[in-house]
Amino acid sequence: YSKNFPNWLDLATQTGLKMRHSLSVRGGNDNIKYYISAGYLDVKGVAVNDNFKQLSTRINLEATITDWLTYGTHTGLTYDNRAGLPASFGGEDGAYFFNPLTTAFDSSGHLTIYPWPQDVHFGNPLAPTLAQSTDNTYKIFTGNYIQANIPFTKGLSYRLNTCIEYQARKISTYYGRNTLEG
Repeated sequence: YSKNFPNWLDLATQTGLKMRHSLSVRGGNDNIKYYISAGYLDVKGVAVNDNFKQLSTRINLEATITDWLTYGTHTGLTYDNRAGLPASFGGEDGAYFFNPLTTAFDSSGHLTIYPWPQDVHFGNPLAPTLAQSTDNTYKIFTGNYIQANIPFTKGLSYRLNTCIEYQARKISTYYGRNTLEG
């Protein structure tokens, strides 16, 4: 392609990639058992600037406090990062249908706001990639239990289960003066 006559679909796409890394440890003895893990996921989508990252941890623990009392927990923490806006593909400003007789970049190599200067109705399909965008999710999940095996009555036990899940998400986008919206 040429910077004068771009192939918008080539400019708006990339080879997708997914990488996952994980590490875990388990162990214990007669009184305590544990499992601890951590993971990292990095995904780059087929659209330019379409990214997803996740960091997660998990702890499973079971402790025999006395011969009749046991405590356990299954707790996980997760952080997701979906920052960045991908190139536009649909509609009049989308890379699939955009006029190839336009200009993607100006003379200094920056994306043009109006790739078709004669008609300022159309924005650059790559313009969303210039926005400053954050999209973060924080999540905690914990399931806990305590079990009492009644010592003076064989086979009788009481188990209390609790579970809490909390999630918070922060999304913000700023379009600078170098974009159609800004």
